[in-house]
Amino acid sequence: MYSNRTKAIICINIFTVFQFLFMVGSKSVMATYNVSGLDYVFVRTIACLLVHSISMLIVFKKDWHFPREDLPWVLTRNISGAFVIISLVFAMQYLPMGIYTIIYNTSPFWASLFAFVMLRESISKVEISAMVFSFALIILLFYYRSQ
Repeated sequence: MYSNRTKAIICINIFTVFQFLFMVGSKSVMATYNVSGLDYVFVRTIACLLVHSISMLIVFKKDWHFPREDLPWVLTRNISGAFVIISLVFAMQYLPMGIYTIIYNTSPFWASLFAFVMLRESISKVEISAMVFSFALIILLFYYRSQ
């Protein structure tokens, strides 16, 4: 039987495959049909809203209610999520896919760093060494790809 950690690893790998398909599809649509990044983000956001609403209401039988004291966090998450998608699509539109992917893949480094600083999650010396080594390799790949 799978543990929750195993399920999480499987899910993040499934996410990675679909993220790659999203990036390649987005780049292809914007380049082939000369679609503006903002138009693309708008259509994507509307489609996601519909799919997520239907899945929450029908499949998971959940409603949209949340405690009123959580409103600042919900608004912060939604506003920052909008900026994230707009930034990703604009970067995707103007950078080669290889450079975009290298920069995008620094997110585990930043997530670990911010989790340590903001959430007080512990990081072992081995993890710190791996983060520094990984980030150095990403910088090397970025430099090599941009030549």
